[in-house]
Amino acid sequence: MEIGLIVIVAVVILFYLRVYMIRGRRKKEEKREILKHMRQGKKGAALPARDPFKPLYRITRWYLLVPGVVVMFAGIAMRTQVLLVQYKEWWWVPVALGGIMFIFSFD
Repeated sequence: MEIGLIVIVAVVILFYLRVYMIRGRRKKEEKREILKHMRQGKKGAALPARDPFKPLYRITRWYLLVPGVVVMFAGIAMRTQVLLVQYKEWWWVPVALGGIMFIFSFD
């Protein structure tokens, strides 16, 4: 296995860890809302229902997402095309940088 693939696998693992962290934070916020509702003493009132159409993840930083995707595609093009042959073994650098930008665009 070459170093580039190891770095890309690490970036993918970081992405899934970030999604897991965001998901946990959302669940804590939901529990906090339920506890707040219960503490107000509204025993007869129904708990606020979670909107099924509300997404769990939001893209909050478009200025990081769009360039990150472009940089990742540039790295993939470096690996597959014949244009930048002298930089072909460094394809993983732009893919990893774009992946890191992509990771921090979600909230």
